[in-house]
Amino acid sequence: MSKSLDISKLNILTYNLHGWNQGETFLQDACDNNRFHILNIQEHWTSPSNMSKFNRFSNYTWFGISAMENAVRKDVL
Repeated sequence: MSKSLDISKLNILTYNLHGWNQGETFLQDACDNNRFHILNIQEHWTSPSNMSKFNRFSNYTWFGISAMENAVRKDVL
């Protein structure tokens, strides 16, 4: 049996982290309280090798890319 969601009760959070270290505490709190069904996270500034940091929030399924791939490849950081 599939579980349906009343769209009028759908809670979505969109948040600009301003870098992982700046926003991690807020993100942890947002994930821990389970108030949101969908989280849209921007500006995490996480390198491709650190994208796994999002896995610590196991009550959510994460999809993402890193825009820092070119900078890391060119050793700009």
